[in-house]
This record gives sequence, structure tokens and C-alpha cells, in this order.
Amino acid sequence: MGGSGTLTGVTLDVTDRHLAEERLRESEAFAHRVLGATTDCVAVVDAEGQIAFLNEPGRCQKEIDDLSAVLGQPLEVLWPAEAVPVVRAAMAEARAGRPARFTAFGPTAKGAPRWRDVSFSSLPGANGEAPRLLAVARDVTAAKEAEAVLRENDARLRELAETLEDRVREEVAARETAQARLV
Repeated sequence: MGGSGTLTGVTLDVTDRHLAEERLRESEAFAHRVLGATTDCVAVVDAEGQIAFLNEPGRCQKEIDDLSAVLGQPLEVLWPAEAVPVVRAAMAEARAGRPARFTAFGPTAKGAPRWRDVSFSSLPGANGEAPRLLAVARDVTAAKEAEAVLRENDARLRELAETLEDRVREEVAARETAQARLV
């Protein structure tokens, strides 16, 4: 009977472990579905500033064909040189425990022009590991383009208003001159 009790204990241990592994797989699958459901680019940057994770929408948004080409690379490789100081400053803020945010221009891997609003926050490390950074980037290109169109339209309206004002002044002066001749 002692042998069957031991066998039952082993069976329970294996069953418990199997259930725990299944729950972990389900949890990981859920996390991947959540990260895939957003249209935002979600990246995790390790303590050295290298890309440890990039979600599928982020890969698509940045037009990266081969994810392995960027994993393990510094996050800065995703940005043009003029944006790198802003990226570094935001990462430093997040490493210091303060959320950071910026908007910058950065073309995709295939050169398509894009503007992104990026927020960084610190992800505490598990079991004494160094903290990582969470970067969430939203493509705001359409909004930036709309702002540019509005600025252009405002400039045209101001120019038109100034031209109209000048024309009215000229017309008033011409009428006053014509009236003065009649008198």
C-alpha cells in the first residue's frame, strides 16, 4: 500500500506541474494576443538599451521584414541620427523611474516617412534582475500631416487677408481721389 501511496503522490506532482505549465502557456498566449491586439508598437528594451522584444504590430508599423535583425540591437537603430539624443534622454528618464515621452520623426526600415509619439516607462526586473524599459510608440503621421496642412492654410488665409486689406485700402484711396477731383 505504501507503494501505491507514493505512486499517487508522484501522479499528483506530475499533474500539478502539468496544470501549472498549461496555465503558464495560456497566460503567455493571452499576453501575446493582448500585445498583438494593439496597433501601437510595443518594445521591451533590456538594461543595456538593446531591443529584447518587439510586438508584431510594431514590426509591421516599422516595416521590419526580419525581426531577428533588430532583436539584440540598440533601440537607437530604429531612429535617424537626429532623433537619437531625444531617444537616449527619454530612456535615461525612464531608467531613473520617471515616465518619459517624446514625438519625433523616424522613417520605417523601408524609408516611409513616419512620426511617432513614444512613451517610456521602467519595468522592474524580476528576482533582482536589472529593470527593463517599456516603449510604446503610436504612429501619429496622419495627425502631423494634418497639422502641416492647417499651418499652410492658416498662412494662406493670413496672406489673403493682408492682400485683401491692401486692396481695400487701394480702392478706398482711389475712390477718395476720384471724389476729390469731382469737388
